[in-house]
Amino acid sequence: LPFAMDEGEQRTLLMKLWCHGQALAPVQGIVLAIWAYRELEGFDRGWVAVAAVALPLWSITSWKAMNGKIRRPVCTIAFFALALECYYATVVGLSVSRVASSTFALMVAIFTGLQMIEMGCYTLVVLFLRQSLVAKSQA
Repeated sequence: LPFAMDEGEQRTLLMKLWCHGQALAPVQGIVLAIWAYRELEGFDRGWVAVAAVALPLWSITSWKAMNGKIRRPVCTIAFFALALECYYATVVGLSVSRVASSTFALMVAIFTGLQMIEMGCYTLVVLFLRQSLVAKSQA
């Protein structure tokens, strides 16, 4: 990096980024739940409802990884984030296909898109600052 940061500062930066995603997650979860319940049926409802499990599971797993409670924190965060990004892309695709008939579909597309951007940024920072996570997990 072009600037110097010690490991403590790097971990603080990671936790601040993580907190920004946590601010979006409840809103996204509520919008997804309302949309799934009110307007979707069958497989689509079940597919979108997976977010009700994925959001808190991501929160817990990434928090534990940042705090050294998981053996391979960088790999765990990177692979979990990649899987969620792919899942969110399908949810955005589903919601965009229904925007003409639903305001909730537009809100789902917006909040899920924001969550994808935030998660992508967080994951990139984790990959760049991986030494601070590896040092914390080995301590």
